[in-house]
Amino acid sequence: MAAFDDPAILARHERWQKNINDRLPRLLDELLASDVFGIGDGHTEPPNTYGVYLFSSPERHEYVGRTGLTERTRLSGGKSYSGFANRLKGHLTATHTSGSWAYKRTYGSFRDAGQPLAGSREKNCANPEFMKAFRVEIEAIRGMEFRVVAIDTELLSAVFEMYAATLLDTPWNSFPTS
Repeated sequence: MAAFDDPAILARHERWQKNINDRLPRLLDELLASDVFGIGDGHTEPPNTYGVYLFSSPERHEYVGRTGLTERTRLSGGKSYSGFANRLKGHLTATHTSGSWAYKRTYGSFRDAGQPLAGSREKNCANPEFMKAFRVEIEAIRGMEFRVVAIDTELLSAVFEMYAATLLDTPWNSFPTS
């Protein structure tokens, strides 16, 4: 039996087409047309809603991420969300528990240059040279455009994150985009 011979699968496919596929291009347009947000220095702070965000440098779109239920909140059964403002602040903080994208950039540059790396993120962040480079990456990210599109469902948000990263060919996402 082929998948679409099953009426239940066909019905789910049609719902997917209507609720997911048909919305993706419009969401990408909204994301690219979004106001640019930032923290401090006269910037407008992003809304504390949830959905998908985009960092862009003058050269290219760099990274797509999403906000939503945090893993800890999901596991505890709560309904608290990590919104755009919180996520942006997290990307712009250099500690062993925040700044994940800047940390990834710093780790990669140290690895590529053959510089010493420790066995854990906490130990790397105890290295003053690593922290100096980490803060440089934070400042590079701070200088990028930060755009958002609000998305109210986890499934659509997850699918749109991959869709946007793939179409925008972002180099820093954890999944292949080309």
